[in-house]
Amino acid sequence: IPVIYRALDIAHGLINIPIIKESAKRCEKMVIKNSKTILVTTPDLGRYVIEMGAIKDHVSTFDLGVNLEMFRPKEKNITLLNNFGLSKTDKIIVFMGTVYDFAGLKNIILNFKKLQKNVKNVKLLIVGDGPNASNLKKIIHNEKLEKDVIITGFIPQKDVSNYIALADICVNPFEINFVTNRILPTKILEYMACKKPVLSTPLAGTMEIMPNEKYGIKYSNSNEFIENLGQLLNDENELEQLSSNGYEYL
Repeated sequence: IPVIYRALDIAHGLINIPIIKESAKRCEKMVIKNSKTILVTTPDLGRYVIEMGAIKDHVSTFDLGVNLEMFRPKEKNITLLNNFGLSKTDKIIVFMGTVYDFAGLKNIILNFKKLQKNVKNVKLLIVGDGPNASNLKKIIHNEKLEKDVIITGFIPQKDVSNYIALADICVNPFEINFVTNRILPTKILEYMACKKPVLSTPLAGTMEIMPNEKYGIKYSNSNEFIENLGQLLNDENELEQLSSNGYEYL
């Protein structure tokens, strides 16, 4: 039976238990090697599946898409703001997605008070849940940031754009590692579809497709992420330009 394999991630890299990770890698390799067609989301993932045994002629790039009816520009929903104790005058940072340990959110939370010194009324809204959420909640509590950093938990996909609409800037602060460096996270395209500026760590797979600010995205390494986040939040003109660039790119 011919198999079409859609490569979105380095699948075995998402597993933390070594013995299971190694077993998953063997399975992933077997599927990749024997698939009739392999569709990848970035050129770098294409190189990865070839490293894993794929026949080069069986590999094609099949770009990620966005549901533009679901993800589109919207006004901030006042009721939704009130539900989380937020206001229209707050500078809101939004992260959307599964909260893995490599999401890079720990770095932002631990340095959030430094950001608050440079940006008035700044808030972080984490729209999602995941394996590292409970650890982040402990850090939020220890840092006494319960009113400033909010984790919503998973929400229905049809409602996600209403949460993105609350953002002044959206972020993808992924740590750069074997799992993340080759990918283009779908969240980035969904941010852009909602006409939001994006700050991301420089993932090679993402930069190969969207290399600079003309595409609506700005890059920063983890060490300077908080500093660059503050600079952007204090520069409305640059935020507006990034928003327009990303929306036009899509």
